[in-house]
Parts: sequence; C-alpha cells; structure tokens
Amino acid sequence: MNAQVAQRIGQGTKKVMVIHGWFGPSVYDGFFQDFDLNAYEFAIVHNPGYGVAKGSAPSADMTALANSLFELADQLGWEKFQVIGHSYGGAAGLRMASLHPERITSLAGIAPVMPLIGKNLRNGQKLCPTPCEIRFTTGHISNCGVHSGSKRY
Repeated sequence: MNAQVAQRIGQGTKKVMVIHGWFGPSVYDGFFQDFDLNAYEFAIVHNPGYGVAKGSAPSADMTALANSLFELADQLGWEKFQVIGHSYGGAAGLRMASLHPERITSLAGIAPVMPLIGKNLRNGQKLCPTPCEIRFTTGHISNCGVHSGSKRY
C-alpha cells in the first residue's frame, strides 16, 4: 500500500501534506489560491486506490496508511510538517500524530472519520504525547482558514 504525491504546489519552507478522504482529491480543487505559495509548499497526496496511486490496493489499516504517508514525507525530505486531512484523510492524519507526534507540527482535520481512532482515545491514551495543535471542523472552510474549536493535545 503506497500513497503517492500527485502534485506539489508552492516553494515555501512551511511544509503541508494534504490528504484526501473517500471522495477523492477533488475536494481540494481551488483550495490553495489564497495561500502565500512563497511561504508554503503543499504536497497533495493520492491515497492508495485513487488518482496516480490507483494501482495500489486501498486498505482500512490506518497504521499502514500512516506509515506509507511518513515514507512519502521522507522521500520529500520533510522531517517535520503540517497535515490537512479530509474525512478518511483526517483520520490518517490523526493516526500519524499518534504514531510520530514529534514530526507533525499541526493537524487540521476537516470532518475526520473519528471511529477509526476512537479506541486509542477511550483507553485514556493521549492523542499526542508531545504538544501539537489539532483543529477539527465539520467542513466549513473560508479564506481565513479552518473554522472550529482548536485544542492543544
């Protein structure tokens, strides 16, 4: 199972991995027009079974997907980076933050699929053993950013 970078946008020092959900990567069409692309670099990821990664078999194993995404970050030369994830991509971002919180500087989950990681939270484990900022939303995005509550874990 291998995720692949479909597109890189921007040349900035702030690195952001963008992970789509079950509806595919088109949810991010037009998303980047309001960002300073001299400050940010976005890697738009296609999950296994979608787009340029269509030949890879998708899996419900969130840990395997998270590890695949870290391998992708390593290929990009990104030690630390931000994550934006929609739906299933939000759940993948949450799993990434729980596996290697020292690498995820912030996570914006847009309507993340929570049951996939709920087991970890119910057992009293912290989502991130080290502080990182995590934002969740039910889907409202504006040119000012993601709107919802924000909590440091």
